[in-house]
Amino acid sequence: MKWRLQSAITVISALCQAASAEAQPGALLSPILSAPSEVLTVDVGNRDWGPAALFGTTLVAGGPSGKAGLFAVDAVSGKLKWTFRPTDFGPGVSTAPVLVKDLVIVPMGATAVGAVAAVSLATGKLVWRGLDPMLDADVAVSGSQILIMGKDGALHALDAATGREQWSVPLSGNNRGCVSRPLVGDGVVYLTATVSTPAPGEPRAYALFALDASNGQERWRTIVRLEGQRGSVCLTQPVLDGNSIYASGEHAVFAFETRTGRSRWKPTERKGMVNGKLRKFTLSTLVDAGSTVIGMSDTSLVAIEKSSGKVAWELPGGYRPLHPSMAVAGSVLYFQGSPIIAPAKAERGTLHALDFERREMLWSFSRPTAEANWAFGSVLAIDGALWVDSYKAMVKLK
Repeated sequence: MKWRLQSAITVISALCQAASAEAQPGALLSPILSAPSEVLTVDVGNRDWGPAALFGTTLVAGGPSGKAGLFAVDAVSGKLKWTFRPTDFGPGVSTAPVLVKDLVIVPMGATAVGAVAAVSLATGKLVWRGLDPMLDADVAVSGSQILIMGKDGALHALDAATGREQWSVPLSGNNRGCVSRPLVGDGVVYLTATVSTPAPGEPRAYALFALDASNGQERWRTIVRLEGQRGSVCLTQPVLDGNSIYASGEHAVFAFETRTGRSRWKPTERKGMVNGKLRKFTLSTLVDAGSTVIGMSDTSLVAIEKSSGKVAWELPGGYRPLHPSMAVAGSVLYFQGSPIIAPAKAERGTLHALDFERREMLWSFSRPTAEANWAFGSVLAIDGALWVDSYKAMVKLK
């Protein structure tokens, strides 16, 4: 059943034309246009799963608990291929694995020494381990090396084949309150971090950095401030799109030039009604949606035009930004919550699909779990299907 948004959604301005497929992650993927069925269910005993990655026909994911481990699953049959659960360091996995050639690389229990692990995609056997990762650190790939934040507050570049360090750059020091996953584009790595040496009189400063991916040399840094605000803004996970970086922080959305770090437009401040009062709010979990970036707050989904920073549209409702389950395939946004045009029993436990170009709700999906309204986790969009984690299960929807 389709839901027309025009009567229920607050359309601030018309949506821009979709960006090119090259600029939009997920643009080449075929979305699910009608209510899906659960075609595969993988249960390896974990209550919780971490983000998954698909390498060919092998799905690889782990669990964040201290005893979970890393698992490889045949994405066609749902059968378990192998399990990697080390006993000499914590096997918990909370971020998505990456693949470099035939090695799956992922940070494991961050309380252990040398918990970044590389295992064979074919066998699940450990090839190397090294570096002490920051808690919940993400891995980025740049050619034959990986990039990851360490416990020491430095960004480290490791040779993917051996784990040997190529270079490192101290960024946050002991002030690690603002760190994002590294993003790589055209030989440059971008990330946010707490500045180790802030300006005199300023106890802490947050910055967006651009570093040369080959040697770690700093190209520029931008310390972001809002008008009338003394401190700097911690930008949450940025989105890289061609010549621009988009990010959210405090109660605004920002855009920067990748070449210089300069702002592309005045920050878009977000306000909304909360309990009958107009309040400022932060958009989290920005995703690339062609001509817009879309974020989530407790009370709204909001699309921001990349070209101007203006609000394209809003979809009010009840949401849990800590459990957004947001992903894009083609012109469809997958997300979790209770929008006013398709109310759910709870703000988690129901996955929705929205055609953001036609402004139509396409479907809603939920599944029974032992604990009612258990939140869906990370969503991995693939051609005509989704992998999403649920209670004690990684499920494939199609």
